[in-house]
Amino acid sequence: MANIDQKQASGTIRMGTITIFLTGLAALLGGLTIGFEIADVQSLVFIFRPATTTVILIIVLLSRAIPSRQYKWMIVFGLGFSLVADSMLMLAAEQINWGMLFFSIAAFFYTYAFVSVKGFYRSPASAAIFALFGIILLVLVWSVLGDGQIPAVIITLIYLVMGWQAFGQWRQTAERRALFAFVGALLFMASVSLLAINQFLSPLPEPDLFILSTYFIGQWFIAMSAGAVHP
Repeated sequence: MANIDQKQASGTIRMGTITIFLTGLAALLGGLTIGFEIADVQSLVFIFRPATTTVILIIVLLSRAIPSRQYKWMIVFGLGFSLVADSMLMLAAEQINWGMLFFSIAAFFYTYAFVSVKGFYRSPASAAIFALFGIILLVLVWSVLGDGQIPAVIITLIYLVMGWQAFGQWRQTAERRALFAFVGALLFMASVSLLAINQFLSPLPEPDLFILSTYFIGQWFIAMSAGAVHP
C-alpha cells in the first residue's frame, strides 16, 4: 500500500466532490470570518475562525495517496496547534505572544513533515534567500520588540526553516503536491509576518483582510500537500 501511495503521490493532485465541497465551505467560512473581523463582531469570529481551520483539517484526514503516514499526521498536528493559536489570538490582543508560540509549534510540525520526504535540504543559495527575508523583517521590528528580541529571532528562524524545507521538498521531488506545500508555507510565513508588522511596527490598512486571507489559503495549500488524491 505504501508503494502505491508513493507512486500516486508523484502525479498531479486529484480533487473529488467531497474535497471540492469542503474547499468551498472553508472559503465561505473564511470569508465570513474576515468580514466579521473587519466589522468587529467577535462573537461570530469565535465561531467561524476555528470552524474554517477545522474544515481544512478534515481535508487532510480524508487525503489519500499520501507521501507517508508520518507526513499526514505531522500536518494534522500542525493544524491542531494552529487551532490553539487561533484561540489565543481571539481571546485577547495581548495574547499575541502565545499565539505566535503555538503558530511556531505548528510550523515545526510542518517542517518535520517536509523533511520526512527526502531528508533535510541543504542548498546554501536558497538558504541565503530565506535568511535575507528574515533579516529584513527583524530589522523592521527590532527596535520595538524590547525583551522579545531573542524570542523573535528564534520564531523567525523556525518559519524560515519551514519555508526553506518546503522549497527543498519541492526541488527534490518535483511533485505537484510538494509545490502546494511550498506555496502554503510561503503564505503562512506572509501571514505571520504581516501579523508581526501590524502588531509591533505600524498598523496596516485592512490588516484582517490580508492576514487572514494569506493564513487560510496557506493552510489550505499545506493541507492539500498531505496527499495526491482527495476524495
